[in-house]
Amino acid sequence: MNEVGMTEADLEGANPAPAMIKSFIAAIVGTAAMAILMTVPGLQPMGWMEGALLGLSLAVFIAGAGAFPNYAFEDKTLRHFLIHLGNLALAMTLTGAMLAIWR
Repeated sequence: MNEVGMTEADLEGANPAPAMIKSFIAAIVGTAAMAILMTVPGLQPMGWMEGALLGLSLAVFIAGAGAFPNYAFEDKTLRHFLIHLGNLALAMTLTGAMLAIWR
C-alpha cells in the first residue's frame, strides 16, 4: 500500500469483486497461452521442472521486459515493479509446472 500511496481508509467499502473477476479472466487467458506455447516443438517440457522454468522465463523475459517501460514512464519505484513481477513470476512458474504435469 505504501508503494501506491494508499491507506486502509482508501480500501474501506471497496468492492474487490470486479478486480477479482478481471484477474481470473486474465489467469485463464495466460494459462491458455502457456498451454499453446507448450505445444510448439522445442518448448515442450519433459517434466514439471522444465514447465516451471518455461513459466518463469516467460514471466521475467517477456512479461517483465514488456511491463518495465510502463513503470519507468509512470515514475513508479523499482520496488513496485519487483512486487508485481514477483507475483507474476510465482504464478507463471507454478502454472508452467502444473501444465507440464497435466500433459
